[in-house]
Amino acid sequence: MELVRLTSRGGFSARRIFMFAMTVLVTALLTAISFSPLLHAQGPEASWKGASILYDGRQYFPGADAKDGDSHGLPAGTKIYISTSDSDAQNGSTRDGLNTGNATTKAFFLFFAPGTDPPTATSVQHTSYDVDQTGTYSNRQSTATVTLTPESETNQYSACTVEGIGWIICPVTVFLAGGMDWLFSVISGFVAVQPLTVNDPNGPLHTAWNVMRSFANVAFIILFLIIIYSQVTGWGISNYGLKRLLPRMIIAAILVNLSFYITAIAVDLSNVLGYGLQDTLIAIREATFSITNETYSAETTTWANIAGAILSGGAATYGIIALSTATAGSIGAAVYFIVPLLVGLVLTAVFVLLILAARQAIIIILIVISPLAFVANLLPNTEKWFDKWRDLFMTMLIFFPAFSLVFGGSQLAGGIIIQNASGPFGLVMMIFGMAVQVAPLIITPLILKLSGSLLGRLAQIVNDPRKGMLDRTKNWANEKGEKQRANSMRKPAGANLMRNIAQKMDRNKRYTKSATEAYEKAVEANALEADQSRYQKLHEVSHGAHMQKERIENNMKAHAQREINIVGGRLHAENVELELSKSALAKAVKTTEATMEEYRARHVPVGASQRLSDAINEMADNQQSTAVQDFRAKAAQGVREENLAKTLMRNNAMLEEAGGIDSQGADTALASAVNTVRSAYDKSVTEARQIVRHFNLSSSQRQEHALGHDVIAEKDGIQRVFKAGDTFTREAVIEDQIATGTVGQIQQLVQISGQEASHPDGGLSEFRTTISAALAKNGLGGKTLYLGGKTIDDVATGRFKSGEDLMAAVMETIGKGKISQKDLASIDAEATEMLAEAARRIRENQLPPGIQENLLPVLQQRVTELSEVATNTLTDDERVNIKPNSKAHIERMARIVNPNF
Repeated sequence: MELVRLTSRGGFSARRIFMFAMTVLVTALLTAISFSPLLHAQGPEASWKGASILYDGRQYFPGADAKDGDSHGLPAGTKIYISTSDSDAQNGSTRDGLNTGNATTKAFFLFFAPGTDPPTATSVQHTSYDVDQTGTYSNRQSTATVTLTPESETNQYSACTVEGIGWIICPVTVFLAGGMDWLFSVISGFVAVQPLTVNDPNGPLHTAWNVMRSFANVAFIILFLIIIYSQVTGWGISNYGLKRLLPRMIIAAILVNLSFYITAIAVDLSNVLGYGLQDTLIAIREATFSITNETYSAETTTWANIAGAILSGGAATYGIIALSTATAGSIGAAVYFIVPLLVGLVLTAVFVLLILAARQAIIIILIVISPLAFVANLLPNTEKWFDKWRDLFMTMLIFFPAFSLVFGGSQLAGGIIIQNASGPFGLVMMIFGMAVQVAPLIITPLILKLSGSLLGRLAQIVNDPRKGMLDRTKNWANEKGEKQRANSMRKPAGANLMRNIAQKMDRNKRYTKSATEAYEKAVEANALEADQSRYQKLHEVSHGAHMQKERIENNMKAHAQREINIVGGRLHAENVELELSKSALAKAVKTTEATMEEYRARHVPVGASQRLSDAINEMADNQQSTAVQDFRAKAAQGVREENLAKTLMRNNAMLEEAGGIDSQGADTALASAVNTVRSAYDKSVTEARQIVRHFNLSSSQRQEHALGHDVIAEKDGIQRVFKAGDTFTREAVIEDQIATGTVGQIQQLVQISGQEASHPDGGLSEFRTTISAALAKNGLGGKTLYLGGKTIDDVATGRFKSGEDLMAAVMETIGKGKISQKDLASIDAEATEMLAEAARRIRENQLPPGIQENLLPVLQQRVTELSEVATNTLTDDERVNIKPNSKAHIERMARIVNPNF
């Protein structure tokens, strides 16, 4: 027997240990249910089972007929069936060094009146006695009549009533169950943890724990000093961190000083669960099946009888074949075959006990350091140590209940299987049931392996392929066994049946291997013959290259480098040709790469076959699909980064956390978040501008879309609707219009830049920053005189909500009195018209709401001056070069002072 080797990453949790144990038990139960007749629940009536009677969860077996003078006092000739209480209660059992045996026990009687034929009876009398160790019955209880189903009407059938093998299976079941219970009582002494003495402060364990608790409390003092220093200096733990830390400190302080009692409770729960599970499963097994050593003679409980029963059937044939193959009829090989099993069994038992002792030491250490573990739970950077302590401690404690479940559950499952084994698969199910009963011997090392990385590593020492004692023994035995087997195989079989079988199987194996190799060679020869011409060319090329290489190495090695450096020499030329071949190869590779790129672009060459065309199209489709997924990934990454940036901008706590220990870290994180959001927005606007340009929107279409209207465009048969709600395309067309649109279009955007979009006439309030920046970027103040300077700032603040607001800005420009002849001659015609209109309204006292009445005299004086500038500009037309479209508007301004001009 050897420990099961498993690859482990970080160990196993307690949950996985329980799941494994439950899987073993459930598998056995389901197997029994699937292959065996269903058990029937016991009712209030008695019924026959073979030669015994079942009643009230007990099995009653025939006893001696009553005689005169018997201590039970029944009439002579009375037919008696007896069931005694469990043998543990009668003989005494040991747990934790305490004897639980009793001087007396209970005996339960079912009896028939003299002259009654029990198998045909329909009722039976029931009573009970106390019986002492001498077999004397006393203290008879009241007698009750019990209904009995006649034997002819009973359909119960189980392994214990099967003629020929029931006499073996049932006592063996009792033997195995008792053996496993004894083994449990031995190992449980190592598994159960000694309960902690919580009321003895001078105990060694409590003293060691108290030292660790003192260290833990010192850690609290240091932490409080750090908190005080942080509050005084402002360095270290922030107020936010302190608010999170204080509740954890209070809880940790309580847990540290109660950790001894907490671990003591956990140890007690583990012990209670462990013993409770085993006792419960034993009680269920004995109450359900009632098969005891008093039922069957101990003389039959030998593995020799079991082996004889098994080998008497078909299993003997397979056993002989398997043993023959392994030993070849050699006694020496058989010895080496058995040695690893025996050594494995002994070493497994020894190492299991050693590992369980190590587990006890680990639990004690974990209890001692429990105060430090709870302190480690206080800080995020040390919390992982508490998690490791907690997981290891719980894993160590949960091992005992899992251990109990495996031992008790295996006996219960084995009993179910054996009790109900019948039919053509009866023998197989009996063997399986006995295997389930001894399963704890195999499963216990596996539970150790699954009980955590620490115990797993200790267990792995036993089974290390290079150092483990089991594997060393197995490898040594295998080597010696193979030697003995080979020595036996070379000898004549003679009368040795096993050697004869082994030699015949070995010959068949060798023949099969040789035949396969021969057939493979024939296949290869057929292939060479069928394609001889092609293989000849390959052979010639290969042989020629080999000879050329050998010739050059043998003749030119000594002078190669010198010859290469001689211009005009042969090696020099060959070296150049070598480089030429490299460049030719590189050219060919580049040609291949370029061709593949053309194919990915769906370029099908002229004359391409259908196969090539299909491959090219599929390659192009794959390339497009890959590119689409790349776009998806980039888009998702951008959205993710933008969402994170927006969250940071709204969440001060996250900004502080992102800033880390840097005093300016939060501002850095905020700046990065703002940059990310702005960059994402600018990128979206740039992409929208590319789409607008792709569809060649006209100036009027851009103006319509900028003002908040849907615009439909079409190119190459593809129609695109630019929705009014598309913020990015509207911002793009607004910037384009201010850069390339007419003054009238720009003025139309400016005069509603402060109006909300919900206004009946529409508005561009959400884009006023964009309009302001575009005005400053394009320098429109020089083209209009009034769309620059302060007007740009007014756009950003949302001043302009109507044409009257813009007219007020134009009048303010006139009021500054800085308009020259050159200005009037160079500005746009629409701007000149706007100035002329503003001058007219000032002259006629028609001021917009944005101009105060007390400014009217000043404005009228500035209009008079502007009229004179206009007159001079017209007079010096040739010098100042007035724009043709602006001349009429300048004349309007001149007539303000000189109506006859």
